[in-house]
Amino acid sequence: MAYFFAAINTNNTIDLSTIGSIIQRCDDGTTSMSVSAPFSSGDSFQSGTLPTAGIYEVTSSSAAAVRFKKYHYAKGQDSGNFQAYTEVSIDWDSSYGIRWTLRSSNGSYGIPATPYDHHMNSQYIPTSPTSPTNLQVMKLGTGGLSAYEGFHIIANDKVFAIALNYGTSSTYGALVSDLEYIAALDAGSFTDNSVYTPQVSHVWIAQYQNTKSAYPPSASYANSGYFYRWQYKDYAGNYQNGPAPYGHVFYSPPTTYVVKGGSYPTTANISYAGYNFNYDESYSYYGTTLPEPRRRIFPLKSSTGTIHPLIPMVWFGHANGGANSGNFNTGDPRVSRMLDMYRTSEETFQNGDIVTDNGVKYRVLKWNKGGSCDMYEAVACQALAFPENSTAFS
Repeated sequence: MAYFFAAINTNNTIDLSTIGSIIQRCDDGTTSMSVSAPFSSGDSFQSGTLPTAGIYEVTSSSAAAVRFKKYHYAKGQDSGNFQAYTEVSIDWDSSYGIRWTLRSSNGSYGIPATPYDHHMNSQYIPTSPTSPTNLQVMKLGTGGLSAYEGFHIIANDKVFAIALNYGTSSTYGALVSDLEYIAALDAGSFTDNSVYTPQVSHVWIAQYQNTKSAYPPSASYANSGYFYRWQYKDYAGNYQNGPAPYGHVFYSPPTTYVVKGGSYPTTANISYAGYNFNYDESYSYYGTTLPEPRRRIFPLKSSTGTIHPLIPMVWFGHANGGANSGNFNTGDPRVSRMLDMYRTSEETFQNGDIVTDNGVKYRVLKWNKGGSCDMYEAVACQALAFPENSTAFS
C-alpha cells in the first residue's frame, strides 16, 4: 500500500487536483510526491509501496472534482476478462463543501446517494441528543479548508480509503474494500453482469473527542455509516440488488431519527443507517462486518508493554439472520475476508498513526462510532488499520 498524507495550509482555497495527481501516481508508478496550494509541500508525504499499475484509473481531475475507478485486486484474471470496479468521486462546491460518492460501474447505485450533488455531509443532524429538533447542516468545507488537517489516503491493491479530520470534532471517510476473489463465482458473475463486483463500499462520519485516549468516550452527536454491495448472487444463484442504504438517515436518537428536511420517522422503520450493528436477527436485512460494530476492541497489556491487536475484518452478507430478516430467500450468502483491513484498539489513535507488528507497519484511520447496538448509544471511536506495503494478486 501507499499511504499518502496531503497536509492543508491554513487558507480558504479549494483545489482537489492534487488529490487527483496522488491517485494518478498510483497508476503510473511515480514515486515522488509533489503537491501545490492549498496543500503544504513541506508537511505532505507518502510511505509504503505503490499499488499495482492499473488498479487505479483516474477518469477526470480538476479543482472541483476528482473521479477514478478502483478496480478489484484480481483485475485481469479470467484471461483478462475480469475488470470489476467501483467508481470513487471526490467533489467540492461552495454549497455542499467536500464530499465523496461511491458508485457502481454503470452509475445506477451509489452511496450516500447516486447523484454526485447529494452527499452525506449535506444531511441535517441534531446539535445534541436531547434536542433532536435543533438542526444544523454538516457541510464540511463550505468556508474553505482552514478547519481541515489534511487528507489521509490509503491506496492499496485490495482497499482504498480516505479520511479527513474536520476541526477537532469529527472525522469523515470512505472506503472501497475488495472481498477475497473466488474465481468459480466472481469471474462468470462479472462476465454475465458487469455491474457485479466482489467489493463493499462504505462511507462514514463520526463526531468524537479529538484526543488519543478519551475514557469514557464522548457522546455520539453525529454518527452514520453506510455499507453497500451493488449487486450479488443470492442462495439460488440469481442476481439481486443490495438493500439500498436509507439515503437520508444521519442520526438516531432513542425515539426518533432525523432525515433531510427535518421529518421524524419512528424507530419502527429505523434502518440503522444502512448497516447492521448486529443487535438481533430482525435487523440482518442489512449486511455488516465482523467483528460486529457493537463489539469493542481494546489494547492488550503484557509484561513488556501495550499490544494493539490486528483483527481481520469480514463481510457478513445481509439476510443471514433467520426468518425475521424479511428477505431470507434472496439474501446475500457471502461471508468473505475484507482484505488488508483490520480492527485495532479504539480510542487510541489519530488518523495516520502507525501500528507495528513483527516489523510490518500499519496505518490507522479513525472509523465509525461503535460499542453499542444503537448508533445513538455508540460512543467508542473505533479504528481501522491497513498495511503500508501493497500486495498484488497471487
